[in-house]
Amino acid sequence: MEKLPELPERILRLHKLRWNELIDTHRFTGDHLKWHESRERRRQAAKPQFSLAPPPPTPLGRTPSRETFYGTDGQPVPYGEWREQQMVAWAARENQPDIIDTIGVAETVLLAKARFADVIGDYLALWAARANCNSDEFAQWSIGVAQLVGVEVCDLWRKGEWHSSWVDRMCPKKIDEALGPPVKDWGRRASKLEMQHLENPHLSLESLLGAGGSTAFALSLEQYKKTIKDAQEVLDRFNVADVPTRNQEGQLNSNSPESGTKPKAHAVGERGVSTINEERKPDPIDSFKLPPELCALLSPKDQEKVFSEVVAIDVGLRMEDPEIEQRRQMGIHLWMLFDAIAALLQSQDGFKERMVEDLIPRVVERIRRDMFWYPHDGVDLKEFHLVPVIRKWRHAVLPAQPNKVEPIIEVQFPSPAPDPATLLARAQRRRAVVDPILQQRRWKPGRLATKAGVGKNSVYDYLNGTRAKITEDNRKAIAQALGLTPDELPD
Repeated sequence: MEKLPELPERILRLHKLRWNELIDTHRFTGDHLKWHESRERRRQAAKPQFSLAPPPPTPLGRTPSRETFYGTDGQPVPYGEWREQQMVAWAARENQPDIIDTIGVAETVLLAKARFADVIGDYLALWAARANCNSDEFAQWSIGVAQLVGVEVCDLWRKGEWHSSWVDRMCPKKIDEALGPPVKDWGRRASKLEMQHLENPHLSLESLLGAGGSTAFALSLEQYKKTIKDAQEVLDRFNVADVPTRNQEGQLNSNSPESGTKPKAHAVGERGVSTINEERKPDPIDSFKLPPELCALLSPKDQEKVFSEVVAIDVGLRMEDPEIEQRRQMGIHLWMLFDAIAALLQSQDGFKERMVEDLIPRVVERIRRDMFWYPHDGVDLKEFHLVPVIRKWRHAVLPAQPNKVEPIIEVQFPSPAPDPATLLARAQRRRAVVDPILQQRRWKPGRLATKAGVGKNSVYDYLNGTRAKITEDNRKAIAQALGLTPDELPD
């Protein structure tokens, strides 16, 4: 296993808490040890890889299609007899060891991918903070993180002789294959940051990472850090009393510079450090992550755009940018964030009805809380600060939709919106059925969309859980492409 650097205690504790949350979300809390005994899971694993549905009816006036069914002896048989034979074979497969071995593999791989995504960013931040960074070094780290995640996930199964043997036999190779692409992606990201740093030596890797690769934002971060550093140096040199004083007994007063007691510093502004000797608090942007409900709706590229906007607003607030400061109490920084998110979501279904009225205000409120932005008194943003921008987008003229008509999956937006755990549980339920078929046929989700004749976004959103309901036509098309009946395709 590749040697990894030591993380700070705070980050290690954070990783522990995130791991506990992932275990609960993915339901690896002990019941997973009974999955292989579950009749329902065995039946699902043994399901035929083709449809058992009868041939479609022939419209009047057309020649009936001649679809031949072959029995176990290789001879043509009626559909009813063929289906009965398939059902018997299905029941027999439920107890086959190779079928039972497939149970739990997809869920274990999904947990490994989530865990890797949860921790790798902290190692990238640690690498960027080092002097003379080499992206080849981080590439080795990412391999080591993937290996560590594989061990960590597999250990959840090592609770007995059978499960230990099973996980060693079925999971490591699958996990390595699943983590290979993200390991390469993170290595390329580090390489890109190093190239930007070498091309712009005045910008640190930390600033480039915090700015999402934007050199303009990275320059603002560098200026911000320099301002804070200069201000801190001034405060560190500042003394409350320049001339030593003595009491009636001739002893130096405790606030005298010669007494050996450090004087207290004056308090500074609203966004500054409260005293000289007060320990500096960590920057919220170092641990900031976009809300999961927003990430589920945005592509990685659009997520970077929102993250960059958060950084830019935070820098403007801390540097008291006049353009923001003059209208800060009105909530202009919240309007800016709202506009950035709304511009990326305006083409989605239910934008005005659900997103403008509910989703985006909740996301803005969560980001405001995580970043410690004004207002700090717990006021309802939707009822006060966000009223103008909500009204603006409620009456905005949205871009025209393309003329191309393609089957789509209908979205039923519940109220309130499902939390990330609900989305993840829905995705797991669907992928438990669909992923094994895709793997067997060596299909990507895009290939499934082509075979089914539906839009790619429809299939991707169905698999990641963001689509709550699908139309009957699309259900039939996707199920038929997978060799399932519509009833066998999970909701």
